[in-house]
Amino acid sequence: MASVDTRVPSRSLADRVGVVARPFAAATVAGAASGLFVGGVLGRIGMRVIAALSPAGTQGLLTDDGAAVGAITVGGSLVLAGFTTALGAVGGLAYLGVRRVLPGSRRIRMLGFGLFTGAAGGGLFVHDTTLFDFGVLRPHWFSVSLFVLLPLAHGLLASWLCEYLLSTGSWFQRLPVPVLLPVGILVLVRPETMILGVVVVLAGLVVTSVPLLFDLWRSRPLTMVGAAVYVAVVAFGLFSLARDIAA
Repeated sequence: MASVDTRVPSRSLADRVGVVARPFAAATVAGAASGLFVGGVLGRIGMRVIAALSPAGTQGLLTDDGAAVGAITVGGSLVLAGFTTALGAVGGLAYLGVRRVLPGSRRIRMLGFGLFTGAAGGGLFVHDTTLFDFGVLRPHWFSVSLFVLLPLAHGLLASWLCEYLLSTGSWFQRLPVPVLLPVGILVLVRPETMILGVVVVLAGLVVTSVPLLFDLWRSRPLTMVGAAVYVAVVAFGLFSLARDIAA
């Protein structure tokens, strides 16, 4: 079973920091590791497959993101790895929110987050055929499938890793808070995402310090609102994905 802290706000600042830091660091570390592997490694392999299968005339042309088709460079791979690591870490933070509003079963939470990232990521990454990536590169079905399966795989892996790190007795639970906080922020990689991480930590400290906010965070109405947002994001992502595939 996952370790979920149910205590009321503590008067000790050290306790409040620990309550916030452990799930925060677990989420960002799990998300970053998943983002690096799924996006930086599997994504790079998938892009290479697309380049190899595409018509010869497309080699060297620029994709919608400005990358040359078929060209694999150390610099380009490092940029991709940094981007997917940071994006994955932010996705890990999103899992904390989804985890809060989904049912208690670990398996349901993992599957639910996979659906969330697959729908939202697919709707975000897959575009209609007026663009180069999904209009010129071939085969279309592989490109579309890749950019749906990658975010779905990230959601499943990141949520599994996060649940493992938060499980009672894991090695991660024994790490001291002075180690957890900087690591949790550093794996966000980019300055803007690091700032987001600091904001999340500060917001968590405020919530755990104010009894009224703590009760609100754990309240049923907020759970219902969060569940409604979850359903809306999944529904919109699936609609957008279906519309672009049809185009």
